[in-house]
Amino acid sequence: MQRSWKRGSRRSRSIRSKLGVSEVVGTILILALTVVLFSSIFFFVNTFPKPATQSASQFQGQLYYTVASKGSHTWTNVTYATITHLAGPIVYAFNTQIYVVSQAHPQNTTTVYGLASGGLTNSWGTGQVWNVSLVADHLTTPDNITITVVAGGTVVYRQILPGTNPSIPPIFENEGTVPALPVVNSKFSIFVQISDPFLATNSHKVYLNISTSGLTCTGSNATETRLPMAYNSSNGLWFIGGCSTSTAGSYYVSVWVTDTDPILPQQNSIIFPVSVSSVSSTCSNTYSVVQGQSPISTTSIGDSGTGKIYLNFTNGNACDWIQVTISLTTSGKGSVTGNGTYVVAAAGTLALVETYTAPASGAATATVTITISCPSGATTTSSTTDTASFKY
Repeated sequence: MQRSWKRGSRRSRSIRSKLGVSEVVGTILILALTVVLFSSIFFFVNTFPKPATQSASQFQGQLYYTVASKGSHTWTNVTYATITHLAGPIVYAFNTQIYVVSQAHPQNTTTVYGLASGGLTNSWGTGQVWNVSLVADHLTTPDNITITVVAGGTVVYRQILPGTNPSIPPIFENEGTVPALPVVNSKFSIFVQISDPFLATNSHKVYLNISTSGLTCTGSNATETRLPMAYNSSNGLWFIGGCSTSTAGSYYVSVWVTDTDPILPQQNSIIFPVSVSSVSSTCSNTYSVVQGQSPISTTSIGDSGTGKIYLNFTNGNACDWIQVTISLTTSGKGSVTGNGTYVVAAAGTLALVETYTAPASGAATATVTITISCPSGATTTSSTTDTASFKY
């Protein structure tokens, strides 16, 4: 019995050994077959002819401008667009279209151009310039002009000229009240300072919202919105006046603005507190104007001479700024310069020098009219008239 078991064991080991050899051989054959097939396919593909090497088309666009004016208004027109073929294969007229599209005025630029529109004939090769007039499109700056060249159904060139200019929203640089510390039952103004090249000084798109009840401005109540603010050219601020409240505290207001950016109008807003104190302060309405002139009235300045009028203002109001408007007139001869509107800060001073030019001959009198006003409404409007006489 023991011998029979040993003979069976040797036979089993022999069978397993033969099976292991078969698996190794099969794996080697499969790998060999894979390598042969891959090599055959690679050799077959590698015999295909390679396409001829072509350089990519290269172009360079440019815009040309002219400055126009009418009266005091000046603007810049986009008059011509050019595209220079710098390198690459020749572009042919029969399958080429050129698009010149304005971002600010897309409705004016719907024409699809060909090579002939820009002075070329059948083809467009290296060194040749395509030139087209845009005068009839009435394009003005600022604007972004997108130029696209399509040849054989493929976009071979696209450029935005003069370049993508980011549209920047209006920037609030300052905000506050006049006076800086308003008190209950006293009129004050709310102002903001806005920086934006596309915001006209006569814009009606700068307005104030009152977010907290109890505060009124220019007869408004807390439920009103879009209270228009006015621009003051003397200090570059946007104002709304006649504000008041009978209760001390912090009142939140917001200011909204929309400019006239020709590419895309921009908006911005700001919200800030207005703190009103219950402590009353003495706000004097006094002011003084000291006038002098050179030469003095008894001295001749000669024909076609120039005289000076000196005005020194002192604002005795410690709570409010005043607005000074100067108007100089003559008795029919000579001329005056320096008319304008100025601001004198609370408890501040202002020195002005106005110029009077004498006529060719004769004598004349220059009359100086000074108007004092307080835009916040804290004081009443006053005016004074002074006469400066010059001899020739």
